[in-house]
Amino acid sequence: MSPIKSLRQKSETPQRTCIACREKTEKDSLIRLVRTVDEKITIDLNGKLSGRGAYLCKAVSCWETGFLPDMIQKTLKLSAKPSDSDFNLITREARDLIIQSLKSDLGGLKNDSR
Repeated sequence: MSPIKSLRQKSETPQRTCIACREKTEKDSLIRLVRTVDEKITIDLNGKLSGRGAYLCKAVSCWETGFLPDMIQKTLKLSAKPSDSDFNLITREARDLIIQSLKSDLGGLKNDSR
């Protein structure tokens, strides 16, 4: 087996870059936004939706700086800024995901401290 193929087989989870802080981290720890073919923005929970994607950390500061209509339009190559209703819907969905993630992280910490 060639050394290159051997390295590929041992590779870890794919790395992606947060559009706000530009930090590379494991794909699974980021939230993926997707522009669908009909130019709608959605959150891709499984990382499998087709369409142009962008990733954001779960940090509030990244959402404050990276999740702005102008930034989303540019990053996802939208023909126009997202509508207020679409933007608000995605904001609520993302907030709920982040809160859920934080709760599960805190639950793990409580169990570790016993």
